[in-house]
Amino acid sequence: MFQSDTRNPQTLADFQGGNIGIVAESFLVDRRAAGRTQGTIQNYKEHLTHFITYCDAQAVKHIHELSADFIRHYLLALAETHNPDGVHGFYRTVRAFLRWIELEEVMPADWRNPIHKVKAPKVPDTLWSLCHSNTSTR
Repeated sequence: MFQSDTRNPQTLADFQGGNIGIVAESFLVDRRAAGRTQGTIQNYKEHLTHFITYCDAQAVKHIHELSADFIRHYLLALAETHNPDGVHGFYRTVRAFLRWIELEEVMPADWRNPIHKVKAPKVPDTLWSLCHSNTSTR
């Protein structure tokens, strides 16, 4: 799914039309170059592979085809098989990926990043609940 490519991400968008898989590989190269840990890189790769597989199943191949509604549907699909913490982890990866695309100016200037319209999924605050229940019994 990921192919090594040393070309500039902006060039990739111009010649590949913002192909999600190719741009994702450039994102991973950037994260490695930025010194992210091997565990973080592996996490990004696994989550992006899952996201790209979902995109492929929905016939979405290019960045410009992504929308806030599409990402919300992806998160809902994840919620069927993952706990809230897991869904939030996938969300964080997709958010990091789309923010990187925006920062790197991979897409045309008029492109609107759909992640800005997607609220982070709720994660139960179990630690807070445990602390609160311990203090309320005193």
